[in-house]
Amino acid sequence: GYYKNYVPYESSLGFAQNGIIDIDQAEGDESSEFRLDNIPAVQQHEIIQNMTYSTLSTLSRTNKDLFSTGSLNKAELYDRLKKETKQLIRWQGSQIEQNIKDGLINSSALPKAQADINALRFLYTNVEADWAAIIEKHQEHLKTFSVEFDENDQIEIKDEDKGKDTPYGDSRKIDGFRKANSAIKLIIGTLPVMEMTAEGPRIKRTSMGGAMLLPSDKVFITVMSKLHDAVNIDDMLNKLRILAEGNPDYRSLYERIARRPFDQPGIDYSQMQNDYDLQLITSFWRTFKKQNADVRIVFVLPSGDVVIGDSTLASAAKQARVEMTNSMVKSIKANPIYLKYDEKAKLYQPQDAINQVKLNPAVLSTYTKFLANIGIEFDPARVAKMTDKQQLAFRDAVQGIRTSLIEATNVGSLNSKSLSIDGQLLNLGAIKAVLENPEFESTYFNLNGERAQTFIGTNAVSDLYDVLFKIRSINELKTNTSYLQYKYLTTDSFAKDGH
Repeated sequence: GYYKNYVPYESSLGFAQNGIIDIDQAEGDESSEFRLDNIPAVQQHEIIQNMTYSTLSTLSRTNKDLFSTGSLNKAELYDRLKKETKQLIRWQGSQIEQNIKDGLINSSALPKAQADINALRFLYTNVEADWAAIIEKHQEHLKTFSVEFDENDQIEIKDEDKGKDTPYGDSRKIDGFRKANSAIKLIIGTLPVMEMTAEGPRIKRTSMGGAMLLPSDKVFITVMSKLHDAVNIDDMLNKLRILAEGNPDYRSLYERIARRPFDQPGIDYSQMQNDYDLQLITSFWRTFKKQNADVRIVFVLPSGDVVIGDSTLASAAKQARVEMTNSMVKSIKANPIYLKYDEKAKLYQPQDAINQVKLNPAVLSTYTKFLANIGIEFDPARVAKMTDKQQLAFRDAVQGIRTSLIEATNVGSLNSKSLSIDGQLLNLGAIKAVLENPEFESTYFNLNGERAQTFIGTNAVSDLYDVLFKIRSINELKTNTSYLQYKYLTTDSFAKDGH
């Protein structure tokens, strides 16, 4: 009836634009209402981020400070942070005004620049009014780094260390980031977002002039994924240096740990000035040396085919498969190069063009071009950077799709099941998930539906695996100083004449 489809205020809504309306930017004024009384949410976040950067930088100024917090009074800290915040806002406004005066801002951008100046003036005025609420939010944020204030308003760092009476838990259910040493949390929590300039990398400034921190959980899993299989401390620091070379966001982390510039290979332990330097390195090693055993999930498709994939990519792979299926169906209907609909028979039939497709294993662009012709997009540059194992899986999946399309005769409707490409698309989906989401979650759901960790503590077998995975010949166990602890394997009967 009428009330089933009735929409209240329908006449008023009729004046609204259909669809989603994108609003790039909104400026606050005296009549605006915000979560805090006068400060927009974005600027709240920027203020908290810069205050956290300043606080953690103070707590971690030296390696000794990382392991002994000293005395930092709450009142003194927030008096300083308040002055810093207001000075940054004033400085940012003066920079914009100077750019206008120097003619660096053209006439079309002038209204936007003036609006930014007005917003900064408004923000400067209201930081004072909302400072108590800002302090409260900042204290909540500091707890993620195990930083709190005691009953005497002195700052303290709380570690979640295991006591002698604490029972041991399942290592697969222990959050490595939450249980990490507080010193490690501090140094990964003080990495600002960097930007490249003609003079080199520098801190990327927010709209209020402060620093924006990299998400500490993202830093943790990125470093973990790159360093977990190191065989010793030297190998781990070298892996960190390689990460810093390619990503300026991590250069300060390497230089803090290794005590030398990121562009100098090798480790010079003579630069370690005191016990705290060595304590930091050992804490870093204990935190990030893990094993990452493959956790597989078995997909049984409606066709009866079985596909084995990585459990941490399962949901992303399924989503990518659906998106690729929809894109492919839309592309085939719009541009029937390989499959054409027979109006008389009401069926899809393969065309000669599919037989002419040549996939050259040595030229990956032939694979990405074929996929593009059926509506599936893969960045050739990213595909070229995949590992050998990933490229092999990519070639096999694309070749399987081509074969299935050749054999797709008398198909009534287009979908992954009728075309017999469900498994190949799932494999492609897993590859796409890796390429587009390099920092995927480090957890998975086990058979009991419980969230479990993929990075867990090492044991003798996993340490041996890390070494054997890296060597090309068993003789390296005798010649490479990093592997000498396994030199005895060269004389074992089972390894005799092994390669």
